[in-house]
Amino acid sequence: MESPNAMLDNDSNEQLCRMFSTLVVLLEHLREKERPHLPPLVPVEDETVGHPASTRPTFEKQRKRRPFEIRTTKKHPLGLGGARTRTLSGASDASCTLEDKKKRKRKKSLDSGTAHRDEHLALQETLAHGSAIGRLGSSQESRLSLIEHEPGRWSTMPIRSQSYDTEQRLLTFYTDRLGVYGLAARKYCNVPFVHWDIRRHGRVAALTTAVTISTKFLQIVFYVTSQGFRVELQEHSKRDAKKFPDDDAPPVPVFPADGSTFTLDELEKFLHRINVHVFPQVDTCFYVSGLESASRPKHPSMETHNLRCLGVFCLTHNFQQCLWNRYANRRTSLVLSRELIEGRNEPDFGTVMITPLKSQHVEVEELCSDTLEEIRLAFHPRPEEQSVSVNRGQKLIRVRYNGYNADCYGLLKDGLEEPSRKVLAKTPPLLQWNVGQLLQKLRLLSYS
Repeated sequence: MESPNAMLDNDSNEQLCRMFSTLVVLLEHLREKERPHLPPLVPVEDETVGHPASTRPTFEKQRKRRPFEIRTTKKHPLGLGGARTRTLSGASDASCTLEDKKKRKRKKSLDSGTAHRDEHLALQETLAHGSAIGRLGSSQESRLSLIEHEPGRWSTMPIRSQSYDTEQRLLTFYTDRLGVYGLAARKYCNVPFVHWDIRRHGRVAALTTAVTISTKFLQIVFYVTSQGFRVELQEHSKRDAKKFPDDDAPPVPVFPADGSTFTLDELEKFLHRINVHVFPQVDTCFYVSGLESASRPKHPSMETHNLRCLGVFCLTHNFQQCLWNRYANRRTSLVLSRELIEGRNEPDFGTVMITPLKSQHVEVEELCSDTLEEIRLAFHPRPEEQSVSVNRGQKLIRVRYNGYNADCYGLLKDGLEEPSRKVLAKTPPLLQWNVGQLLQKLRLLSYS
């Protein structure tokens, strides 16, 4: 890296330092751009050709050189120095340094001008290439980035008025300023459920169970088979406003429209995509109003196990919501139940009480309370002594356990008649599994 035309060691060292500092500046510039683009090599030019003006990059600080001074006294008229050698004429080496310095300055200006000109051109090419890449990257980021705005809070203060046209699905609002606007909706407006019903759909041979849920705005029907799930959605306003004769009533669309079925995960994603949230999450109870504080949510293990037990009898029984369930404590759930047999009239509903320790048929009585806000309930087993069927060999024996059943599975199976026992034996296990999984997702005992 040393110049071959350097006259003294000091000049060569100074030029070496200057070139090394330029290399450091280039490396720092490439590190900031993160895209290596090395400039072309600097050609070696003749130092005697021209005297271009010395230019330095704007980002490099110009070094201040200490001026050369010769201190003289009367005793030492040629200057102070440690060791001077005198010539034959009587003059020392210090008298010759002034002329040498002038020559050195000329050559230094020549070398620095040529080197800095080449460095400046190379840096301009590097900066131009980096700016082009930066513009390309910034254009791509501008397409995907959010609108930058000052941090703040959402507020309805600037909204003067708003209206919604249900037929055209048009939202109109008036405001006095411009900015970023967001549309907010209650996620769990369909929870808690106003009513729910579980029964077989059509005849027993169809092997289909219909789970109907009525919310504040919608009526949702889930058709469950061994293959999967289908869903039917209808708004209450459309159902009440359009009073067509039975022949002219348009059919309610069932999804998926191509006749296939959803899996449970696909069903949940489809309902979320159309903004229908009926599957409660862990924190849903904190955002839902209209539930009694003493009854929400129900005992989780009790609820999930007994909902799976209800799914087993999806073809033999009809289950509905009980009005008193919302006023019972969190360790007590109440369900209306009746057995369905083809060719017979449907009987009246009976109330099934479910607790973590036992299940039984009861009658609910409301007791007097000290305040209007407090609701006290009493449960009377009907009949008082409820038996359990036990298989011993080839015989079916009814054994009395003073009304004790561990869960609703034993309670309901004990009361089955012979036609329903045959239907239960032929019920596909995959259908029972699908119904049980759907009921656990809906959590009907906690949010109804």
